Amino acid sequence: MAEQTTRASHTQSLPVLYVRGTHYQVGVEMGRTFKNNIQVYCSESSALNEALLPYYYTDEGKTVYNEYHEAMRQVYPQYEDELRGISQSSGVEFHKIFLLHISSELLGLLGKQATAGCTDIMLNYIDYQGTQHSVIAHNEDGDRLTERLAYVVHAHIKPDPDLYPHLPTERFVSYTYPGRLPGNCMTVNHHGLMWSINILFPKNIGRRRTGIYTLTRALASAKSLEGAQAIIADDPLGCGYGFSVNLSQKQKNSSEILMMNIEVAPRAHATPQPYHIKRLPTSSDWESGVAFHFNMYERMPEVEQHTDQSSVQRKRTLLDLARLPADFNKVLDILGNQDHPVYPVYRNGTPPDTFATFATGNPQDDAEPIASFPI
Repeated sequence: MAEQTTRASHTQSLPVLYVRGTHYQVGVEMGRTFKNNIQVYCSESSALNEALLPYYYTDEGKTVYNEYHEAMRQVYPQYEDELRGISQSSGVEFHKIFLLHISSELLGLLGKQATAGCTDIMLNYIDYQGTQHSVIAHNEDGDRLTERLAYVVHAHIKPDPDLYPHLPTERFVSYTYPGRLPGNCMTVNHHGLMWSINILFPKNIGRRRTGIYTLTRALASAKSLEGAQAIIADDPLGCGYGFSVNLSQKQKNSSEILMMNIEVAPRAHATPQPYHIKRLPTSSDWESGVAFHFNMYERMPEVEQHTDQSSVQRKRTLLDLARLPADFNKVLDILGNQDHPVYPVYRNGTPPDTFATFATGNPQDDAEPIASFPI
């Protein structure tokens, strides 16, 4: 009974915006539609007001801010256009909006990163009856402020032909944090590419690099798994922080579904962008057809990282619960597990685990729906 009461207290509505236009126009509509959400978030966010803004107003902070801003303008000016649209129509100063997009990098540089995040299960398994179970299921974890103010964006972006004649059209659906670019939570685009993101916590952070919010936004332009990989690998500046992306795509003229997980680390100096790919081909062997990811590097031992007990315990719980084959409903049961009294999979924001699960999503190639209410 207590569990039902806890879950019933979650937000019971999720605003959705359908929008079409250039990058700037879509940014304007996001800012106008969710003006109140964005203003409230920026007013109440402790990370923004107690850490990011005070740092921004120092000489060092302004220098670092400008480095990341110039990196975005150099590689992805179209997404800066989106941010300017969000800022202008929401009435929130541009520097505050941009600080949200380099919050992971700056908090890491300040040693104030919150080592907490999301849980993912990837399933690409054929059971003994020949039924294929191909799923990316994602628990979105964060603070209660974000839970209250997040929204979904259905966007159809036609780049301004005068500014960006060579950029592709983008169509996607994305669960989006207030004031942020889409792409950093759960997203599916019109090429049937689906992905979810796990933040990771490297100790060494790259300056003058592309921020992770920008890089995950760029994934919406990918036509394939290989295209997504190229966006990560070929960024001329490289990534400034760490994340893991869980990707899936059904192949054209085939029932085959390809899946992969890519762990991404910050790029140092002139070295190639470091990342590691784990492919999850369709398999009739359960252990080969299931994979998990949390908020820590699993396959890049060379990366020094901060870890937290929540990720460690969530991993233990999932490894124990998923020893036997499961279908989608069983996967949801696993993601909803609250057996551990301190660090449950479905998190409740009770200290010492201060983050809470506020949405469970299953990105689908028909773009409906992308996120559910708490399970």
